[in-house]
Amino acid sequence: MDHLAERDRRKFLLEQYKAALKNPKRGNAKYVTSFSMFDKNSQPLYWLIFCTNNLHGLYEMKRAMWAVDKTGQFRFSDEDNPNQLSLFSESYDPKWLAEQLAQSLAGKTMRVAKIREYVLTDTPCYLFRDALKSLEVGKHKRVVVVKQPAGRKPGTYDKDQLEEIELKFEASLFSG
Repeated sequence: MDHLAERDRRKFLLEQYKAALKNPKRGNAKYVTSFSMFDKNSQPLYWLIFCTNNLHGLYEMKRAMWAVDKTGQFRFSDEDNPNQLSLFSESYDPKWLAEQLAQSLAGKTMRVAKIREYVLTDTPCYLFRDALKSLEVGKHKRVVVVKQPAGRKPGTYDKDQLEEIELKFEASLFSG
């Protein structure tokens, strides 16, 4: 580990710690996410690490993290002034998530409830409906509805219907 740059060493340690928390013989946490804290000189101070076995708990934690850092990088610095406008208008972008889903899930058929879980566990995001809507009914459609409840309006994902709606992601043009 001595051969790693400081930033890579921190990343390695964080990933090892998160893996230990998920390990059934250690922390046995199903979901683990982290938030980085930096000082006024942008030097890392520590990580806040959240562990849970409840998907709704992960959703609520990510919602809180996005409230503090709208870029999805999940970091906070003492240098940051919440009353000052950012030079960059970085914030959640459903187009970015839509592209990530289209690439990562290409060729797969999934229920929307599983897609929501994937978004929560494998992306920095917690919002997913706008991204799915653009993939289903947008200019560049990338999903086909395989199964849906009667009377469902295209591009809508009601909370009580997530298990009933099944989508097939188009195969990637770049696969194989």
